Amino acid sequence: MKYFTLFPKTTVQIENKLVPLVDITVRVKLLDYIKKNQDILIQSDYVIEKEARPEQVSFELYESYDFTWTILTLNNVFNIFEDWVQPQSVIEQRLIRQYGSLENASKTIVKWTDQYGYEVSSRSKNKKISESAFQFAMRENDKKKNIKVFSILAVQKVQNDFKRILKQI
Repeated sequence: MKYFTLFPKTTVQIENKLVPLVDITVRVKLLDYIKKNQDILIQSDYVIEKEARPEQVSFELYESYDFTWTILTLNNVFNIFEDWVQPQSVIEQRLIRQYGSLENASKTIVKWTDQYGYEVSSRSKNKKISESAFQFAMRENDKKKNIKVFSILAVQKVQNDFKRILKQI
């Protein structure tokens, strides 16, 4: 991924050896840049189809894998296994590990809401709708399908400006 090739390098001592590493703290500067320039960077909503991976979304939108990092950064994805949409089979495997079976995950209530959709305690007299661990996990995963992306012009501007920012470090 070209993203990290632009990052400055640093050296860290690990077990009496100096190890060259990429300084990933630069990501903070990029996040600041995006926040400060939100109004001029054209963003649009995008729905991920068939649990596409970030690099697939990048290629579909920009005909290049090089802009995967912009998608991840814009959508605050820090851990691709937790913050990005996963195939249903992966969610199911996680639920089986946690609850012993999908049946148990479907029976275990993890959330109650009142008639207005506000979360309430399991002891509340206003509880109306329950949500099982299975339902909750699937709903949360589905929410991850809705992301923001940059227009092609905006992504090129971000890429060019990011190179300039890194040269200043």
